[in-house]
Amino acid sequence: VHAITVLPETIEVEIAVDDASVWRTAEAPHIVPTLLGVLPGLAAHHCGGRAPFSEELADTELPHLFEHVTLELMTLAGSPRDLWAGAGWQRPRGGASRARLSFQYDDDLVCLGAINLARQLIDSACAGDPLPDVTGEISRLRSLRRRPPAMPASD
Repeated sequence: VHAITVLPETIEVEIAVDDASVWRTAEAPHIVPTLLGVLPGLAAHHCGGRAPFSEELADTELPHLFEHVTLELMTLAGSPRDLWAGAGWQRPRGGASRARLSFQYDDDLVCLGAINLARQLIDSACAGDPLPDVTGEISRLRSLRRRPPAMPASD
């Protein structure tokens, strides 16, 4: 994650993928089963008018995977499933690839935590390292959720 900008209704994230890193899931086929093992709900995602995400998982760009992992983590932490994410990315020849992602949120702290956890999960999955404790981290994200304001006492 290169930069994060919190706006009133969205959080923008710029990620950089250096030239030596994996860009597509097909380049490291172990990534998808690893992530589906801890986030099975990813297989049920949809991408606008395109094919279901489950059909794209085997060969999609890491920024696209990052979008869906973040949204799934937000959902598991109590956010509505209908929040959206959008992306634009470029992969120039011979240099770092950049992606700019936008995430709609219902709670900015939950979204920021999900972004951080998505980065950890994808980095660990790409490297073949042990994954963070997803269940514990989702509990922590739920605890960050702002409570609705207390109702005034009636007289």
